Amino acid sequence: MEAIVTVPFLGVPDGVVYPKDYAVGDLVTGDLAELAVREGWAKPAKAAPKPPAPPAG
Repeated sequence: MEAIVTVPFLGVPDGVVYPKDYAVGDLVTGDLAELAVREGWAKPAKAAPKPPAPPAG
């Protein structure tokens, strides 16, 4: 999961030991993104649209 920060917070990204300050507009991923959305610190990032499928034939 990916999310865009809406409220500054201190968090530890997946696979990292030390916390990091996240500012409004930063992108967070993984478990931290899920937690940030659940706590109201971020909103889910919209997934990029999928490219159209090639024509069959």
